[in-house]
Amino acid sequence: MSITTASIPNVATTVYTSSGNTAITFMSLTNYDASPVDVSLWVVPSGDSNDNTNLVLKDLSITADDTYQFYSGEELVCVVCGYR
Repeated sequence: MSITTASIPNVATTVYTSSGNTAITFMSLTNYDASPVDVSLWVVPSGDSNDNTNLVLKDLSITADDTYQFYSGEELVCVVCGYR
């Protein structure tokens, strides 16, 4: 298990890419800004691009100084894919 952290700009960007043997089971999104931010999340298979077919969260509003946690329980969110 490894932990990956990133500060994400206000544009769609790749944060994590699976090696083919890894999976995302927990994700925490924190807004350190003084204003609310909207977050969209795609789980994108390698070689594809982000579009409505792989959209997981759309315009989730995270208020100032708040955190949203995404936990998949016993299921794997991403097995062999790129993650944006």
